[in-house]
Amino acid sequence: MIQRVYGAIRGAGTQVREALPAPPIQDGPLGSSVIVGVFRRGRPLQVATLTGGLPEFSRRNGGLARYSEAPLAAQDFYRMAGGAGTLYTVRVTDGTEVQASRVLYDRDVDTSIRRFAQAAKLPSAVMTVKADNGGRWGGRADYQAGRVNLTSAVTGASTINLGISCLADQWEGATLRFPVEDTTYTATVVSNTAAGVFTVEGSFPTSISGSSTTSAPWELLLANTNEITDALEAVAVEVADGGEVAASEFGVFAWVDGLQVKAWANLSLSDASEKHWYPAIAEDLDNYEVSPTDSFGGDPNNALHRPANFAELPVVDGVNANVIELQTWRFRVTSPGGATPHVETMTVPDGCPECTITCTFSSGTAFAVTATIHTGETLTLGTGTVDTEFDPGFTWLPAFTIGDIGSTSPSSGNTVVITVRPLPPNLAKKGGKLIAAASSAQGDIRAIWTIVSNTASTITVAPSVDLSTKITAPASPTVTGATAGDYSLSGSETLIFTGVDAATLTSSLGSGTFTAAEVADELNDLEATRTSGRDRPTYVFEATTDGKVKITADVGGGTGAAVTIGSGTLNSILGFTAGAITGTAGQIVRVQWRQELEGGYDGIAGLASSDYEDAWAIGTTDRLNVLLAENTGVLTVSMPGVTTPAAQRAMIRWAHATNSIAYTEIPTSVTTEAAAIAWHETNLYIGEENVYTRSPFPSYARRPNPYGAGLYLSPVSGAMLGQEARQALEAGGYHVAPAGVRASLSAIFRDLQSELTGKVLDNELLNAYGLTEIRKAGGQIRVWGDRIAAGAYGRPFYHVRKTNSHVGRILLVNTIGLVFLPINDFTFARAYQEIAELFAPWYRAGWFDDLGGPAFTDQVAIKVDKTNNTAADRAAGNLNIAIGYGVVGTAERVVYTLGPNGLTEG
Repeated sequence: MIQRVYGAIRGAGTQVREALPAPPIQDGPLGSSVIVGVFRRGRPLQVATLTGGLPEFSRRNGGLARYSEAPLAAQDFYRMAGGAGTLYTVRVTDGTEVQASRVLYDRDVDTSIRRFAQAAKLPSAVMTVKADNGGRWGGRADYQAGRVNLTSAVTGASTINLGISCLADQWEGATLRFPVEDTTYTATVVSNTAAGVFTVEGSFPTSISGSSTTSAPWELLLANTNEITDALEAVAVEVADGGEVAASEFGVFAWVDGLQVKAWANLSLSDASEKHWYPAIAEDLDNYEVSPTDSFGGDPNNALHRPANFAELPVVDGVNANVIELQTWRFRVTSPGGATPHVETMTVPDGCPECTITCTFSSGTAFAVTATIHTGETLTLGTGTVDTEFDPGFTWLPAFTIGDIGSTSPSSGNTVVITVRPLPPNLAKKGGKLIAAASSAQGDIRAIWTIVSNTASTITVAPSVDLSTKITAPASPTVTGATAGDYSLSGSETLIFTGVDAATLTSSLGSGTFTAAEVADELNDLEATRTSGRDRPTYVFEATTDGKVKITADVGGGTGAAVTIGSGTLNSILGFTAGAITGTAGQIVRVQWRQELEGGYDGIAGLASSDYEDAWAIGTTDRLNVLLAENTGVLTVSMPGVTTPAAQRAMIRWAHATNSIAYTEIPTSVTTEAAAIAWHETNLYIGEENVYTRSPFPSYARRPNPYGAGLYLSPVSGAMLGQEARQALEAGGYHVAPAGVRASLSAIFRDLQSELTGKVLDNELLNAYGLTEIRKAGGQIRVWGDRIAAGAYGRPFYHVRKTNSHVGRILLVNTIGLVFLPINDFTFARAYQEIAELFAPWYRAGWFDDLGGPAFTDQVAIKVDKTNNTAADRAAGNLNIAIGYGVVGTAERVVYTLGPNGLTEG
């Protein structure tokens, strides 16, 4: 093939042609194994995934799962193969899987907010990060609550009908709790139906069936923990300032199960930047963990709209050495009439989910309360009254008090919306950091402390750190050296400070800067100390929605006109003497940690045989068929733990159609040779297709329990696939009989299934029907058989069938270069050479020496010339190549002949 031409092309002169070197001849691969089944994770669903070893398998498919044998079989493959061959996996679901997700908020918050003051603006959602594919592996955490009539809801010793719509087994492993008489009952959910019928571990207390509670609150809490190890299992994202440009860029770091797996340290919001966040994450070919949604809810040119792990939080009250309290909630008031109700107290319990509480007033003092959980569910919590703590009745939801109504009462329809974003548990295990604002003294570098422990609202750092010297805590405004003097007004008058905001008002009276609400609270406290009997009205102070302080004089009778005070000091206006309002403004801090994704669902509760059959659809463009265009060698496929006849027959047909090998399984309930043969003939036998199958019996053996003590019964197929791959490597790519004393599975298995322990199987009977015997011999679990159900095929040995399939797959992929070449002697010679090189590794390894000597032509016959490529063939566009090759036989029986005088007799 010519690569470059220099010099004269059409004119007279000299031409130099530079030819490409001959491409190196590649030995055929060992073949590839395929395991189809349920895995914890996989991308994309039902498309073959190549895993290059156990670590990569764990990253792309997840760990063990009690509900599936496929992950354990894959691990068996890697242990037995010892690095030989390749493994592809195909994940099967019922189609209802859900990706775990997490909403990220921006940094554009009200940094002037103070304790119990209305927020001018709240964080906005700017982007959503999802797990790369559906499943609990990305994060299963969820919360739901409601009320139920216990008398009718308990339908059995361990079942209760909560009457909610959900996905089947969505809440498996969750904690369910509700009050029973004077105690709280807690149970672990075993399963649930889509109609909301729950089964729990153990039994309900006997008192519950007779409970008179007609509206008992219940709660479901699902945590991100693995059901086998009880360790953290979730994808988490950590958002930080950009590594290169901290002021305007940001970084995203992906973690899985507590280990960092990906880092994008320098991302930009700008579409024009080469660091644009979406393609950087979505198009990363080594990213199997997170999938960003291509939607951004902010201004890409505003650095405050960069995502953050958490909004900036105001410090509450004092700082006690190494413990700091933060306000993890904010509220907004909607009142066209100017009412200013405030949240005066809020108790956020540990385990509280992110939620939005809406209080809708029906009168000046009563309001209805609803809560919207971050998952989208809305709960009706009841009715509250101002100045009285509202108890939601749910352990994991906050109690709060709304007060400070002022002179203008709320009207019907006025709302107070409280956004609660509590600190999650165990920040110390999630890389939690407390970050103080930068200061000029620090050279604009933020101070960072590692979080040791936390509650929903407090953070503890190392005992050696004294936060009181590092972080400024707010001090409520106080009046010093002041006494209340007399001040008279005639009639009922309202005084409003206009044109003077809270900052100006307070800075003229003290060293601190406070909100209008803080000033109003302090003045009300001072007014309460006024000497009774003074000839002046009682003043009521309240903050307005626009940040001013309104003063109402209550003298009874009549309504006077508003009086505007535009000059003078507050002391002279109110009659206070020789006093000043002083205090300290609080500091805003940031809390940063790895935020776990939530809401993932496996999509396996509704699995049916048809879901597995879909994986074997012949002729489709995805799933396993994508492997047929790759240089995979012969494909040996299996479905560990799936014995459904229809699914296995679909696998057998696919193997026949694609020149592959299918590993079938016989159920554990079949324990005799006759029963195995009958089950195989009845359920799996199709016809010619069965010559592409291998059927071990028993298909299951006992091993040390990976989930606990004792032995565990699991399929042998994964180990057998690995053992075949290792033997092919040892044989230089030739597929020798994977059976006999060299084919031991004892590195994994300890015994056969209990019904067959100690039993000598009848291999004479099994072999005749093509069943491969798995037997215990010489203290080892061995593969004892090389037969298939040959029928009219005429070649009953499994390794012969696999070798033929292997050769066919190698020729199919590796000789594609012969297509569209001219049919002439040069092409004949090239075809001969290419095909001879494909067989050469076997010849060099000596596997054909028994077939007639060392000459290659005695072992492989390749015919491609004019005698088998006639003019008619050429006219039809066919290049005919005939190949005849020998296959190494197998010593299935060792036959001794003994006579009276020894072996030489006769």
